[in-house]
Amino acid sequence: TTLFRSVFMKIGIKSGTFFLLHYGHLWCLEQCKKQCDYLIVLLNDDDYVKQKKGVVPISTEHRMKLIKALSPVNEVGSFHGPNEHDWILKFKQERMYKEFEDKPKLIVFHSEEVKSNIFTPGLGVADEIIYIPRISGSTSEIIKNIRQYRKRIGE
Repeated sequence: TTLFRSVFMKIGIKSGTFFLLHYGHLWCLEQCKKQCDYLIVLLNDDDYVKQKKGVVPISTEHRMKLIKALSPVNEVGSFHGPNEHDWILKFKQERMYKEFEDKPKLIVFHSEEVKSNIFTPGLGVADEIIYIPRISGSTSEIIKNIRQYRKRIGE
């Protein structure tokens, strides 16, 4: 059964850890949604977050619920490992043409720093790769500010 009908519907996929949800994440997702009709957000699973960040302050399940509540987001999923390429490939092969009619277009969104990577997830699978700039207020900056505050108050 086809769920969505639209000529040349643009389906967007954006992935990330969304380790500590903040305004920069919302801004990024809003920029993605301006360029697609249906936005899927993919989250790294807890195992990968723990490996990359050293701690999992918010579980995959809770991060998924938080992201799903954001207005630009239509669907949320998760994946295991360092990149989402296999998830994107499986989505295109198994779901895209069944759920979205009339030659849907697949767009994968990445942060600008991914341009320098040797391998770009979605390349060769997506119809288009769009790079979204970062704005100030990253997770790293927020953690740094919290550490400075804790130091200042003597914790």
